[in-house]
Amino acid sequence: MHKVPRITVLILTYNRANMLERSIESVLKQSFQDFELVLVDNGSTDDTPLIFEKYREKENVRLFRLEKNIGFARGFNFCLDQIRGEWFTTVGDDDEITEDALEVLFNVVDYKDPELTAVSSNGLDTSTGQNSGIGIYKDQYLPIEKIVAQCDGDFWGMTKSVLINDKRLNPDIPGMENTFWYKVDAVAKRYYIHKQLIIYHTDHSKRETTKQNANMSIKTKLYKELLSEPFFWEVLKQYNKKQYRDRCIKAMHFLKASGEMEAYQTYRAMLRDDHPGLKYSVHANLISILPPKFLTQLFYWKQKAG
Repeated sequence: MHKVPRITVLILTYNRANMLERSIESVLKQSFQDFELVLVDNGSTDDTPLIFEKYREKENVRLFRLEKNIGFARGFNFCLDQIRGEWFTTVGDDDEITEDALEVLFNVVDYKDPELTAVSSNGLDTSTGQNSGIGIYKDQYLPIEKIVAQCDGDFWGMTKSVLINDKRLNPDIPGMENTFWYKVDAVAKRYYIHKQLIIYHTDHSKRETTKQNANMSIKTKLYKELLSEPFFWEVLKQYNKKQYRDRCIKAMHFLKASGEMEAYQTYRAMLRDDHPGLKYSVHANLISILPPKFLTQLFYWKQKAG
């Protein structure tokens, strides 16, 4: 019979043997020790298995190795299935948390508000030397309307495991983790503390979502598949009109350029039903009259221009 840890820390890794130990050690050296660490190797082909061997005998570490890379979303979902703690958090395989990170988070629950079901903090982005998350600048309760309307960038924290239930990332929508987190935030009582408790090492390579931005076919598939996430669109439409309309316009551009006319018409109707005003109506009308080939060229011109 395993003792239920207060929190499960999840690290999903793929070919980051040169950085992985830093992430693992940052968890193991926590001042708060009532945790289990779940390490999942997503089919690495480098020396990651050798790193894992160093921790095989650790009582509070559980190791999983997938035979092949199943992608970030499916790997993340596999991690969620392994949670045994009352709470959970994730740490990137190239990132690290401060030594008191878990203690600071639990102090908020234990001494600020025991009814909290999620606690968030900020982080340090090593590429900029600035906060990784922007839009909020003081300790406060963080309801979903404020998250959607104001927050951008990367925040970190912990969430009660019971909020997950059957919620999972959609593997057909890469780089759109908010389709998952908005569902969690809609039922969470979240508090934000304005401290940097994680270091995001973003200066060593481009992140996956950045690479995807240059690929027309990926963008087309993404916006086509996003139609299967109605809650995501409902939340955006209610709390962030600008982002809702901007995404509709982008979707129309990619889908018209790729000849996905049924999905294109769906987004056009979504935008029209929102009564977006002159600016967005003109933009939508331009997309409707421009030929697909020109829209494709326009996309790549913008990519080259930066």
